[in-house]
Amino acid sequence: MALLYRGGKANISREKRIVEGGYDRIAEEYTRARKSMGRRDKKYLSLLLERLPDGSRVLDLGCGSGVPITKLLVEHYDVTGVDISRRQIHLARKQVPEGNFFIGDMTEISFPDGAFDAIISLVAIIHVPREEHADLFKRMHKMLKEGGLILLTLGSTDWVSSPDDRFFGVRMYWSHYDSETSKKMVEKAGFSIIQSSIEGEEFHGQHEEHLYLLAKKTRKGD
Repeated sequence: MALLYRGGKANISREKRIVEGGYDRIAEEYTRARKSMGRRDKKYLSLLLERLPDGSRVLDLGCGSGVPITKLLVEHYDVTGVDISRRQIHLARKQVPEGNFFIGDMTEISFPDGAFDAIISLVAIIHVPREEHADLFKRMHKMLKEGGLILLTLGSTDWVSSPDDRFFGVRMYWSHYDSETSKKMVEKAGFSIIQSSIEGEEFHGQHEEHLYLLAKKTRKGD
């Protein structure tokens, strides 16, 4: 069942326009490159799935084209996906027809409080201006039921990309804090971290390192 969705991209920033336009242009190529799930995704998804009963409601922020993560989740859960790229959502609706998909900025969406049992966001928050991360974690906290889970990929270093940085040949934007800063922000939002680690893996000819984090909503945020 689709849930109430309020949100849009009316006041989207220049940085987010770069991400939106970039993924619109590389949607098909990126989908082919991401078709197989990596070791680190499998590792942390298994930690989430063993704690999440079948039929749970899951929000996938930055779902992309739905392959391979959302496609796996819909086998067991009621999944809603959100992505800033119109082209990616078009592909997701075709490739994962069982899911509910919306085009939108993850920092602006608003579902009812306590609507979800879990929220995941893999390799997506790193494209959000880091000044907005703390508020995003608080937004996740509100949308989760008591005891709800989050599974996130965050930056492992303190870094903001330059205007000339490229990804699959197009302009792209990244922004994140170091791993310790990010973990403190997640905890301040009202979560207790179950497990976290910096995970490295080869992707598209480059070595990537990200902070993977599984946490539980345990208290009111600061």
